[in-house]
Amino acid sequence: MPKDQSMHQNFFRQLTIYAIMGLGVIWGLNFIGQVFRVHQLLSWISWCFFVVICVIAYWLGLKAYSSHNKNDFTNLFIVLITAKMFFSLFTILIYKILAEPENKLFVLPFLIMYLIFTFFESHVLIKIGKSGVF
Repeated sequence: MPKDQSMHQNFFRQLTIYAIMGLGVIWGLNFIGQVFRVHQLLSWISWCFFVVICVIAYWLGLKAYSSHNKNDFTNLFIVLITAKMFFSLFTILIYKILAEPENKLFVLPFLIMYLIFTFFESHVLIKIGKSGVF
C-alpha cells in the first residue's frame, strides 16, 4: 500500500473515531435532558462543520508542509484556529438571536464539539508539521 494511501486511511480512521465520540456526546446530552433536545439543531450543525473543517485542515496541512515557504504551515495553523473561533462566536450569536434559548445550556454541546475536534485537528496538524506524514 502506498504511503499516501496509508496516511489518508489513518487520518480518516481516526477522524471517524472522533466523529463517533461527537455523535455519542450529542446523543447522550439529548438523552439526558429536554434542554439539549430542543437545541439539537445547533449540535448537528456544529458536528458537521467541525468534521468538514478537520478534513480541510488535513488537506491544507499537507499542502502547506510541502510548500517552499515553511511559514505557510504556521500561518495555516493560526488562520484555521482564528477562523474557527470567529465562526463559532458568529454561530452562537446568530443562534441565540434566532432561537432565543431560555438558558445558556444550549451552548454546551457546541463547546464540547469544538473541544473534541480542535484537539483532533491540532493533533493532526502537529503530526504533519513534525514529519510531513500522519
